[in-house]
Amino acid sequence: MEVAMASDGQVIHADAILAGGSLAGLVAAAVLSRQGYRVIVLEETGHLGSRVGGTQVDGYWIDWGHRDGHGVGDIAFAPVFTRRAAEAVGISAPLRPFVGSCLRVHWLPDQRVTELPMESVVGTSADPVQQVRSLCTCFGVAPDRLEQVTKSILDAMMQLVGISDEEAHALIPARLADWLVRNVSEPEARRVILQQNELVPLGPNESLGRYITHLKTFAGEAGAVVIDHERVGGVQGIVTAFADVVKDNGGQILLNMKPLEVMVGDHEVQGVIALDESSLVHEFRAPIVITDYEGWRLPEFVDPDLLPAGFVEAASDLRQYSVALPSWWAGLSRLPRRRSDGEVEDHASPWQRIFRGRADVKHAYGGWFFTSAFSRNSAPPGKHLLTFWLETFSESGKPGWRSWADARADLDVAIDYLHQYYADLDECVEWSRYQYKTPPSWLSWYLKPAYRHPVKVSTIDGFYVASATAETKGSFLDIECAVGLEAAELAQQERGHLVSDAHGH
Repeated sequence: MEVAMASDGQVIHADAILAGGSLAGLVAAAVLSRQGYRVIVLEETGHLGSRVGGTQVDGYWIDWGHRDGHGVGDIAFAPVFTRRAAEAVGISAPLRPFVGSCLRVHWLPDQRVTELPMESVVGTSADPVQQVRSLCTCFGVAPDRLEQVTKSILDAMMQLVGISDEEAHALIPARLADWLVRNVSEPEARRVILQQNELVPLGPNESLGRYITHLKTFAGEAGAVVIDHERVGGVQGIVTAFADVVKDNGGQILLNMKPLEVMVGDHEVQGVIALDESSLVHEFRAPIVITDYEGWRLPEFVDPDLLPAGFVEAASDLRQYSVALPSWWAGLSRLPRRRSDGEVEDHASPWQRIFRGRADVKHAYGGWFFTSAFSRNSAPPGKHLLTFWLETFSESGKPGWRSWADARADLDVAIDYLHQYYADLDECVEWSRYQYKTPPSWLSWYLKPAYRHPVKVSTIDGFYVASATAETKGSFLDIECAVGLEAAELAQQERGHLVSDAHGH
């Protein structure tokens, strides 16, 4: 996509400046530009979408965005707010259902495989009782205990969704596991609920209040999607879709433009100072500034004394949950055959999960899928792209591995398992590479027991933080669209009159 060139040092005036060009910033820019706002997006990397989308390597699209970018990514996600954002800007989001007939769960070290019917995964079953029965069966509940455990789980879910939004917010510091011990007497029911969370994946210490909100937000949703864009591959497709809206409505996207300072006067935002690749200074003036950098980075751009008490601290509290994401990518000449039945991989299970350990609740170890099966441009014609990623959780401010050698060792366990599961994988692989995304790589704090900062910076009129560190209902990649929408709506409500006055309306 073409992007506008910066000026020759003159002050540039606009209605809204987006300091950062992750998906959240592009969504906000798309919404505002479609409403007639003069919008400029400043992205410090040379890559559209920063860390959210993907990068192209020899004709293959490798997801998880740019190394030096910001924002949180994912590969498959529930698109509640992505669809709302697309509707708000008048486009059809390039989404493709990420469904098959089942989800295969691989249990290590036992090396057994169970299958969960897809309607139980995505919540589309018309019979919630059968949906829970399927979960119980997949997770090893004995047949003679099936009905009792199923009833106990359904009773627990009814209790949880009956809790009000206000109560749920107050329960954010409480832990789901503690509530289950107090309110669910059936141990097998508690185990199945926690094991299902690992499937998402969610860790062992999730917030009770956020779990309740999660249940309510996604009730009745049709499940996960992947991105399938007509021009680009992988997650870069959703980035491109919203960037196109910005461009089509006269907005400018300036790459390699690093925000240096958010200008503030009399507690009112005035614009942004940015540096180009040569560190030349560019001044952008606007009554609205939206940044999509993580909240803990605000002191890089704004005098901390101007920020609300506790704002940065709330964001910083989330950093303890930030994790790295090691993965493995392989380009294939053809699809491999399963060792168990000799059949070629048919994507009946669109993504596959590995659980590992011998505890009652096995922990999420990782998973894999073939991105080329769902995103038409993620691999060259006739080729296939396979990815495996590790999953971990942090409670201590550490990324999950002490060194790259440790991360690689864990990846190699998974790669060895792939070679056991597929009889001829080596014959199919034309190239393979490890990938390591430094923290924060994905929304690892999604349901953690910590309060977040608001989108609006209450002490600076016209300044908004559309970051995954903000308080909003979106999940995983979808949070980028949720928070971008909210920031754009707040900006229009609170500062739209200034834009109208400037335009002579």
